[in-house]
Amino acid sequence: MIKGYIRLDQVKEAERLFYEMPLRNVVSWDTMIDGYARNGLTQQALDLFRRMPEKNVVSWNTIITTLVQCPKVDGAQRLFDQMKERDVVSWTL
Repeated sequence: MIKGYIRLDQVKEAERLFYEMPLRNVVSWDTMIDGYARNGLTQQALDLFRRMPEKNVVSWNTIITTLVQCPKVDGAQRLFDQMKERDVVSWTL
C-alpha cells in the first residue's frame, strides 16, 4: 500500500501508513525512502535511511542514487565508501 500511495504522489498518506505499521521490514523502509526520493524529499529520505535499523544493498543503492541525482555527489561518495557489500548496481551509480 505504501508503494501505491507513492505512485499516486500521496507521500503524506504513505508516510502515515509507514509510521502506523506495527512491524516494518527492510522492504517497507526501502519503499518509503524511495518514495521520499522520487518526490524530491532528499533530506527526509536521508534521515529515514540513517534511522533504518537494518540496511541491505538495495537500501544503500537507493540513498546513494538519491544523493547523486540531487546532486550531492560528495555525500553519495561518503556513503558508497561506508558500504560493506556492493553489487553491480552500486558500482554503476
